[in-house]
Amino acid sequence: MIKETGTVISVEPGALWVQTSQKSACQSCPSEKGCGQGTLSKKTTAETTVRALLRDGDESSFRPGDSVEIGVPEGLLVSATLLLYLLPLLTLLVGIVVAQTWSGSDSATALGALVGLLFGGCLVRFNSYRQRNNPGVHPVVLEKKLRNLSHGG
Repeated sequence: MIKETGTVISVEPGALWVQTSQKSACQSCPSEKGCGQGTLSKKTTAETTVRALLRDGDESSFRPGDSVEIGVPEGLLVSATLLLYLLPLLTLLVGIVVAQTWSGSDSATALGALVGLLFGGCLVRFNSYRQRNNPGVHPVVLEKKLRNLSHGG
C-alpha cells in the first residue's frame, strides 16, 4: 500500500476530499546541488486533490483541516499507469500499421498515428468513466492524524 498524508478540504457522505503535496526525492539524492530538477522542485510545490473513500463510511468525525493518511494499493497504481501510458501507445502503433498498409504515404501514416493515439486516449477516458464508482480503484482513508491546528481547528 502506498501511503500519503494530506489535509481534508471537504467532507461528503462516505468520502473525503484530501489535498496532498507532492514531495521531491531530491533531498536524498547525492546530485542535489548540481541538478536543475532539484532547484526547480524547491521553487514549486505541486498539490493534488483526491477523493478518498472512508472504510467505515462514517464521515462525522472528520472536518476540513484534519490531517489524514490515505492509501492506494500498489498493484492498482501499476495497472493504472500501464493503462494510461501503454494503451494509447499501442493504439498509436496499430494506427501506423493500418495506415501504412492501407495507403503507404507518409501523411496517411502520420494521420493514422494521430487517430490511433486519440482512440487510445478515448479508451482510457471511457475506462476512467466506467470505473468512477468502483470502490476498488479509489484511495481509502487509513487513519486520522492529530488535528491540524494551523487551519483554525
